[in-house]
Amino acid sequence: MQFALDPEIIDFAASIDSLLEKSDMPSVIRAWDAGDTDKGTAVWGRVAETGAAALLVPEEAGGAGATAIEAMVALEVLGKRAVPGPVVESVMVAPRLLAGHLERHPDERI
Repeated sequence: MQFALDPEIIDFAASIDSLLEKSDMPSVIRAWDAGDTDKGTAVWGRVAETGAAALLVPEEAGGAGATAIEAMVALEVLGKRAVPGPVVESVMVAPRLLAGHLERHPDERI
C-alpha cells in the first residue's frame, strides 16, 4: 500500500518553503545566534500568517483544526530551512495545551 499527501498539503508546504526561501534564513539564523531575535520574530510573523502556527489549534478557538499530518509537513519545511525559535512548541505543544484548556473551560474563548 502506498500513501501520498493531498495536493493541498503539498501546496501549503511549498508556500511555506517559498516564504522561507525569500527570507534570507542564513542571516536570520546568524542574528538569532548572536542574540538579535528581531529577524527571527519577523519570520515567525510571516510563518504565522500562512496558518502554520495554528494548524492544530481547534477551529472553535480560531485555528485551522488540521491533522497531525499537516503539522508534520509544516515542521518538515521549518526544519529544512532551520527556522530558529520555538518551532515544536509553537506548532505542536501550544495547540494541544489550548485544546486541553478548551475542554476544561468550553465557554471560555482565548
